[in-house]
Amino acid sequence: MVDTSFQQFARKALKKKMTGWAIDIALLPVAIPLLIVRYVFRIKFFRIHGSRFGHLAMHNEVFLRREQLGLLKKKRVKYIGLAPSSVCNQRLLDMFKRKLTIIQFPQPRLIRTITKIMSEKSILSKWDIFVVLPYDVGYFPEYNQAKPSIVFTYSDEKEGKELLNRMGILDNKWYICFHARDSAYVGSLLKRGDSRYIYRNSTIENFFSAVDYITKQNGYAVRMGSKVGEKLPEWNNPYIIDYSSSYRTELGDMYVPAKCKFLIGTGSGIESIASIFNIPTIRTNMVPLSPLIPHFKLNHFPPGKHDLFIPKKIWSKEKKRFLTFKEEIEFDTHFSFDGVEYEKAGLVPMENTPKELLALTIEMNQRLDGTWVGTKEDEELQRRFKSLFVHEGKRYEFSARIGAVFLRENKPLLE
Repeated sequence: MVDTSFQQFARKALKKKMTGWAIDIALLPVAIPLLIVRYVFRIKFFRIHGSRFGHLAMHNEVFLRREQLGLLKKKRVKYIGLAPSSVCNQRLLDMFKRKLTIIQFPQPRLIRTITKIMSEKSILSKWDIFVVLPYDVGYFPEYNQAKPSIVFTYSDEKEGKELLNRMGILDNKWYICFHARDSAYVGSLLKRGDSRYIYRNSTIENFFSAVDYITKQNGYAVRMGSKVGEKLPEWNNPYIIDYSSSYRTELGDMYVPAKCKFLIGTGSGIESIASIFNIPTIRTNMVPLSPLIPHFKLNHFPPGKHDLFIPKKIWSKEKKRFLTFKEEIEFDTHFSFDGVEYEKAGLVPMENTPKELLALTIEMNQRLDGTWVGTKEDEELQRRFKSLFVHEGKRYEFSARIGAVFLRENKPLLE
């Protein structure tokens, strides 16, 4: 007797296949003239993911940097982007419009879904008419070799400086940005809320020791975020600024990170803004650890050679200990990006502690100031950590460094 689960799997696969055939047949009348346009006028279309900051920033910036460095396989092709009329930040899209041809039009949920299918899984994508911009798993040397693709205009600079002045950050004063992912932003976007990704969240209070250190170094600390779950507490400290609650503007979302010394984040879109302007970033509470998640194309580690990160450690209820990095990578390789899988496996992602975040912040600040003193052991630990990322015989390369103090204190996890 055939197993019921296999029957369900087969029915689902067949339904998916038939849906794909139906879409391709429906697109044929459009595909043929577009194919002619594709070869006569050398035009390709691409979809712009407009609802998420990170996707809007990184997809387009990676493409432009590869074009800048001559890394695109097909030259002299005219790319035309299709974007929804309402995006997460219109000012950012307008900056990209100075470099790319982008057409905006209303895209309700059904149209967005159809556009996604056309760009990834339809006859249009198979015929190379509709393409996905390069944002795949891999090493991004363009972040260490190319200049930022977009720049601020004179009026942008004027508006941005006025914003910094209103925040109390006067000329020649340095500052850092910090952000902790919570459910406020993504929860407002998705129909099902943020429940599947809540394991990626972290507590803003854990960053306060790091923030206090920055202010004691005579730097300002600016809390970022277009939507946040809670305001910062009332501090009698003018060096700590809650931008997200009191000063947020569309231009400020780009300008403030673009001018900071470095940004401390948790793998959210705001980090991408710092990255596209070549600002060093610290990625904390990184989870999952492995970039080799099936069916996902992730720019997983922060891209710059000056970037730092530390992951969440994963507690195993069954083993009654933390998973080693190797065990965590093996789990992630079969992971679907849904937090339910952690629960099923009896695994608990543990937030980085205030002490860990402080140590990482000190390391970044001292590295940028040229006062950081590392050891030979630090370099050996880095080498051992990076050697763990091998999949099907291929080593996954990345430029960023895992925090030195974090590795020293978690050497057993390298076994």
